[in-house]
Amino acid sequence: MRITGGTLRGRILKTHGFQNIRPTTDRARETIYNIALNYCDFTDKSTLDLCAGTGALSFEALSRGGSLAVMVERNRHNCALLTEMAVLLQLQERVKILCADARNVFPQLALAQFHCVFADPPYAARMLTVLFSRLAQANICAPECLFIAEHDKNEVVRIPDGWEKLTERRFGDTVVEFFCLVGF
Repeated sequence: MRITGGTLRGRILKTHGFQNIRPTTDRARETIYNIALNYCDFTDKSTLDLCAGTGALSFEALSRGGSLAVMVERNRHNCALLTEMAVLLQLQERVKILCADARNVFPQLALAQFHCVFADPPYAARMLTVLFSRLAQANICAPECLFIAEHDKNEVVRIPDGWEKLTERRFGDTVVEFFCLVGF
């Protein structure tokens, strides 16, 4: 896997050693960012990556000018690998890794303001609606925050009040949906 854009374009992302992950392909990540850039300029913006896995979506945001990426990953082994990756990419000053269950992390983020939130939980967990609802209640999103949810084609994501769906893309059995916080 490689970073597909920005200052670190072409840098290889380590995926060996990560446990229980399903990395977003380079092609899918590039498409996600091509769409996201229509709604969010990542320059000097903060991102939250729920169920970060390899951190590829966050490292991509930082490569494209992001100021901070908070990565939430439940697997402690994967958290250690994310820390190593941040150091290898010389991004450790702009990365915060929380080794926690994404469903329970929101109180720890109470003072943050995120411009873009990624969620790519394990498909079998069917937890995107819960994550989206807790995100909407947490008051941690900047105006017009972008929420990008990756899930199995059979999962239906319920949209909380104050959010609207912008678009979606399909990659085989995977769906990526884009939502925006409205009403400010």
